[in-house]
Amino acid sequence: MEDKIARIKAMIYLYNADINNELDLDAKFIKEKCNDKLAYSIIIGTLMKLDSIDFLINKYITNYSLNRLNYVTRSIVRSATYELIYTDAKPEVVINTALDLCHEYTELEHGESSRLVNSLLDRIYKETKDGRS
Repeated sequence: MEDKIARIKAMIYLYNADINNELDLDAKFIKEKCNDKLAYSIIIGTLMKLDSIDFLINKYITNYSLNRLNYVTRSIVRSATYELIYTDAKPEVVINTALDLCHEYTELEHGESSRLVNSLLDRIYKETKDGRS
């Protein structure tokens, strides 16, 4: 449960940074605002690798683009992509938590948001972990 709370904190921070167009890396400011080690590492890692993460998302998203995702979904996908690619977090946990966050915070009609996020993260994980990125 603590890990999910850390991921929610990361989602909220990345959402606020995105909506305010402040996706610059300011580690000192982030450390002052975030007292959770996992949330801090997800935020810092996501921001440090943002260009690569956005490239992967745009490469593997189908019939959509990163910029068309709402801010909350975009923050969930970015942080989950960071964890899938650059950490040792269990992919099942990362994807399931991302889906839970979609259900709780962004769900569109008939589960469209979670279906999109599920297929996107699954594809990113499988393609990049198999060395086909």
